[in-house]
Amino acid sequence: MNRSEVLVVSFSSGERTRDLSEHCFKQLGFDNFVDISGSDGFVDKFLRFAEIAMKSDFQVFLRTDADRLVFSGIDDLIEKFLQDKVDCAEGIGFEFFMNKFRGATPHVFSRKILKLLSEDHSL
Repeated sequence: MNRSEVLVVSFSSGERTRDLSEHCFKQLGFDNFVDISGSDGFVDKFLRFAEIAMKSDFQVFLRTDADRLVFSGIDDLIEKFLQDKVDCAEGIGFEFFMNKFRGATPHVFSRKILKLLSEDHSL
């Protein structure tokens, strides 16, 4: 996997960890980083994400939240995504408030999925 071929897009709304989250990605060699910030809702941010994706030349997109800190294991998620040729993959995190593991960001998306969303906002 070539990290320069992955666009990382972070959703933020004032999290104090935003810069630290970006730093973690950059330390791992992900230099293509976009922050979608503001008080607008998740759906609006996701539609902006799809629009950014379609205006880019990237084929692989990693969406994260500004309160997520990634480590080298992110490479495994992306490699599995590419190996299995799927359109979406997600990490798993332990949710302390819910006291259980659950799907969590970061998510990896193909260009195909984001194109569908950009063409049909009802999805």
